[in-house]
Amino acid sequence: MVDTELYPDKPFDADSPWNILITLTPSDIGLSNMITFPKEIVENKMLPFLPDNFIGYLDFFDFDTEVVTTLTVKEDADGNFQFHGWSMVLQRKNYKTGDIIGFWSDAYNSRFNFQLLMIA
Repeated sequence: MVDTELYPDKPFDADSPWNILITLTPSDIGLSNMITFPKEIVENKMLPFLPDNFIGYLDFFDFDTEVVTTLTVKEDADGNFQFHGWSMVLQRKNYKTGDIIGFWSDAYNSRFNFQLLMIA
């Protein structure tokens, strides 16, 4: 369990309007090395938490294993956002298509946290 004094932000709060829920697709768990977030989610639930000097890299903290992974953010041709480096997370996890991952902002640590919420 995460030490709340060291990590003062709360664990995933099901009632927070800022939560990001991603249902994993085959491309998110395949060999592509990335997870894709829809444009609307990034614009409405991530960009408000990013610093003005954001340069395309974000830290993601696995709330279960307490491991931080830095992912590179790129916008695709459809305006969605791809987070490259996701395979580093997949090496530690046994995610599969249909699993639901919750992401939320951790302003104190300038990162986004994530946790498996539902197994497919």
